[in-house]
Amino acid sequence: MRRLREALRGEKLIGMRVVSVGYGTLGARLASSLRSLGCRVVVVDTDHLQLISAAENGFETTPDLDEAIRTRPKLLVSSTGERIAERSTLEQLPADCYLTAFATADLSAVTGVEGFGPATVLGDGRSFNLYQFEGIPNGGYDLYRAATFIVLSRLAALVDGAEAGAAPSLALQTVNDWIRDSGVYTRYYDLYFSSAR
Repeated sequence: MRRLREALRGEKLIGMRVVSVGYGTLGARLASSLRSLGCRVVVVDTDHLQLISAAENGFETTPDLDEAIRTRPKLLVSSTGERIAERSTLEQLPADCYLTAFATADLSAVTGVEGFGPATVLGDGRSFNLYQFEGIPNGGYDLYRAATFIVLSRLAALVDGAEAGAAPSLALQTVNDWIRDSGVYTRYYDLYFSSAR
């Protein structure tokens, strides 16, 4: 939240209309934090169980992003981990609106697009967790990327070895074991935390 406040320097948060897309673990925290700063928060989620939870916690809610955009928010923040809308939808935001996400995929419709507007995209459309201020440190992000590549290589081998047309099943614990057994955690620890370094 502090990174977001830093990026919005000079903007009055009290009374600001905010659209918060996604009410999972992170989205619920963001919505609550924004409300505690005095923002008027509208929660958007396509999962009606999440909307019920948000409504029971006192938020305005809607499953329709277009409806939320019609409230003319000053800030739209997303935390779904999925593309939230097409560019044409996001271009309906007011000219004085800021747009950001805590997962890179959320704003993929406008990331790197020339001439997107009228809203201002914070952090170049990248995950706000990875942009400036206190983002994930390079070493931590490197660990994340290494684990991703380890899993992808193991998945590729699994798919290559599967019978034609058969979809291999995979348990989360298996994925966790692949990463742990690769030795990447040990190497990360040795590189950044070991007293012998």
